[in-house]
Amino acid sequence: MPKSTVYVETSIVSYLTALGSRDLVRAAHQELTRSWWESRDSYALFASQLVIDEASAGDLTAANRRLPRRKRDRTRNRLPADLELQAYRQRIIARQDRVYL
Repeated sequence: MPKSTVYVETSIVSYLTALGSRDLVRAAHQELTRSWWESRDSYALFASQLVIDEASAGDLTAANRRLPRRKRDRTRNRLPADLELQAYRQRIIARQDRVYL
């Protein structure tokens, strides 16, 4: 039976690698994400270059926790970002008040 395909977006890797939160909702998201992540081998995981770029941004220590260390893992199952989406992303990132999709 083929594996179900799952698109992994930035909040998944953020919740997975973030320090524990005192906020109950955020802590629940973190725990659910970590619990689901243990079953990830049951799925074909994909992420876009845009997710990889966003996960790479910010604090270097946190970014290193969010991204796989081995180059092979970083390039496996990467979805290409089309030019229109890249242009839209640049407009969002340029704004002071970011919008998350």
